[in-house]
Formats: sequence, structure tokens, C-alpha cells
Amino acid sequence: MFSPGRALIALAALVIFTIAGSVVTVVVLLNEQRESPSKSLAQDGPTSRSPSSTVFEASGRSEPELPPEQRAFREGKKELDRQHYRQARAHFDKGLEVSPHDVAARIMNARANWMLADYAGAQKQLDAIKNEPDPDGRIELARQLLTAINDDDWAPWEHKLSKRVDENDPDSEAILEVLAYANLRFQRTLAAVECCDKLLKIRPNHVFAWTWKGQALGSTNDTENAAQCFAEALRLEPDLEFPHYYMALTMLSANRPLDALEHAKFLVEKFPENHEAVLMAARCYRKLGQPEQAMKVVDKGLRLRPQDRRLLVERALVLYQKDRTSEETVKALRQAHKLIPQDREVTYCLIHCLDDRNADRDERAQAAGSIVGGWLGFHASELNTEQAALERQQALSERKFDELRLIEHRIYVEGTINDRLEAARIAEELGVEEQALMWLRSALILAPQDRKVHERLAEYYKNHGDLEKFRHHQAKAMPKP
Repeated sequence: MFSPGRALIALAALVIFTIAGSVVTVVVLLNEQRESPSKSLAQDGPTSRSPSSTVFEASGRSEPELPPEQRAFREGKKELDRQHYRQARAHFDKGLEVSPHDVAARIMNARANWMLADYAGAQKQLDAIKNEPDPDGRIELARQLLTAINDDDWAPWEHKLSKRVDENDPDSEAILEVLAYANLRFQRTLAAVECCDKLLKIRPNHVFAWTWKGQALGSTNDTENAAQCFAEALRLEPDLEFPHYYMALTMLSANRPLDALEHAKFLVEKFPENHEAVLMAARCYRKLGQPEQAMKVVDKGLRLRPQDRRLLVERALVLYQKDRTSEETVKALRQAHKLIPQDREVTYCLIHCLDDRNADRDERAQAAGSIVGGWLGFHASELNTEQAALERQQALSERKFDELRLIEHRIYVEGTINDRLEAARIAEELGVEEQALMWLRSALILAPQDRKVHERLAEYYKNHGDLEKFRHHQAKAMPKP
């Protein structure tokens, strides 16, 4: 039976439970806020939840509308977290048009730029905030990373940046990206793999880390493990171009053109104006013995870049595969040899073409009368001279390449400074300029104060017209008083 006394007791109980429930809710929310770790600038992405968003979700109210520039920055952070650097840059650029002094956005935009190898774009972002306060040193760190990634004197940067990673710097992810990329650029394979592994512990879905690791392993002919790294990168981002490119390059280097072709075809279909993709696909078809298909791809590339040396060389090699006796083939091979005289495959094919033509001319000379035979013999002798010179060049080139391969193998195991300088010398003689510079820089990492290394770098930059770097290394090569 209902009574006033029981009604009062029930009402009191309801009030108590309501208050208790509110207290629990507040405590839970406070704990959520306290336990949510603050992310670094580089790590902050779409998965982070701010205390305010937690409160709005718990209360059932929608988050208030952000200003346009803040929406752009938020989208930029999301794309940066997904490693979609072009999209991230576009969002940051849009937001910075409205709010140009946002330090966090500038730093993240600089990172997106240097991950796209747009170092001038990254510098522009950091220059825009050079007069802004920097209490936590984030601007200075970003400047250091941008300088380090392009500095020949890499050893001091590696020591400084590695120390920050060992001390669990909140920006370790961005630091490790620079460490991994730079070590790969200087052909420090083991160090590059180690940095990639550390990076993958922080972010297991780091597509660039998987690809860099694959590149490093591929350079040591560890094809299977390299392929696994590229496959993981493509599982995460199936449409990203550069894992496809390096997978194709590694497979082609391992003489597996059929495996390479799958990725080369993807690149040509998705990026038809990319001459690197066109060249890769043509090489795959040629290696598979499909010269007609290779020629279609090469001609397509030459319509876009009619003076491209490597495409012209590839066309000559495809013609050789189609018909090694034709006048067009010999003419194309001679042109290719002039464009890239150190290309061993071109030299080899040209020698065989001339050998065939010499045999044919000698045979015709014997069958013809003395006057005609003498004329043909003169030209055959001319061709023999050219062929002999090419054969000598080919033999010398082969010996040098064999020597370079042996030295590089020694370097990968445990090479000295002198090994690196010798590898650079041979690479220069063979005309492989980028490889020569890579080994000179690699020597500089081992011995940043070595005058002999600086002398070689000064000579290299002088020969290539880079006077600023020439003067820098020339000064370093001078004896100290």
C-alpha cells in the first residue's frame, strides 16, 4: 500500500543514485583525459582524441564547427598520418593562406614537402616562421632535419639525431625518417635497415619505411626479403607508385622480368607520362623476348621525350633484338654508343652487328671482281678497326665493372675508406657519376675530417660545376695551422 513515507524514501534514493552516477561519469572523463598521452607533432593524426572531443561524444552533443583554416589543418594532419604527403601538403597550403603564422602547420607542411623530396618547398615553410617563438625547439629540430638530409657531412648529424632517438624524443618518427633515407642515400645498408626497423616499431604501417628497407636489402642482392618488404608496402598502399617501381627494379636486376613486368605495367597504365615507368616496361618486354611490344612502349615514351638518352638506347637494343643485320639497327646502336659510351650492353650488341657486317662484306668481296672487291675490302677494314676498338673498350669496361663489383661486395661486408675512394674512382671512369658521388659521400661519413676525402669531393664538384660545394670541401682539405 502506497504511503507518503515510502515515497520520500524512494525520492531520496533516486537523487543519491543520480548524483553518484554523475560523479562516476566525471571521474571516468577526467581519467580518460589524464591517461591520453600527448602526441608529438609528427605523430598527431586522425586517431588522436582530444579531451574536448571525448566530452562532446559522452554528452551526445556535436562538436562545434571549426573555422575553415582549422578544418584544413585537421585534414592535413589526417593525410600526413596516412603518409599521403601530396594531399597533406594541399590541405596545409590551403589553411596557411588564411592563417600563415600557425607554427605547427608550417612544421608539418615542411615535413610533407621533404618527404616528397621538395626541399625548396620545405625551406619555404620554415623560413616563414623563422621569427616565431620556439620554446620547445620544434622549429630548430625541423631546420636540423632539413639541413641534415642534404648535407654531405652526414656523420655529425647521424650522431646527433641518433642520440635524440635513443633518448625517446617525441619526434623520433620524423627523425628516423631522415636517418633511414640519408643512410640509404649514402649506401649504408645495415644502418638504413636498422633505422627502418626502429621506424616500423613506432609505426608498423609506415609504407616508406617498408620500401626503404626493401631498397636497402635489394642493393645487397637479398631479393626475396626485399620483395617481401615491397609486398608489405603495397598491401598497405596498393596504388602508391614508388614501391611498384622498386619492386620492378629489384626483380629486373635479379633477372626476373616476368615478375617485374606486373609492376611496370601498373606504372605505365597509372602514370603514362612517367618516362621511368615506360623505360622499365620496355626493358621487361625486351628481356622476355617480346621486341614488338617493347618497341610500342619505347615509341610511346619517345613521343613524350624525343631526346631522352636512355629511351634512345633502349630503342637501339630492341632493334638489335628484332633484326641485328639491318642498317637501321647499326645506325641506332652507333647513336646509342655515342650517347652512353659506358653502356656495356650497347657496346656488346654493336660489336656483334659489326662482326656480322664484316663477314658479309668479306664474302661479297671474294665473290666480286678485283676492283669492286678492293673497294669493299677497304670498308671492311674500316669496320674492323671500329670493331677492334669497341672490343678493347668492352674488355676494359668488363674488367672494371668486375673490379667495382668486388670492391662493393667488400664494402657491404666491412669496407674501408680507401675501398670507397677506389669504388668512386672506378665508377667515375665508367661514367656512373651518381654512384661515384655516393661512394665519396660514404667515405666522408667514415672519416669526416679526412683531407684526402675532401680533396676528392672538391675535385668532383669542380668537374661538375658546383662551385659552392667545391669551395667548401677545398677549405676542409687545406692543412690546419
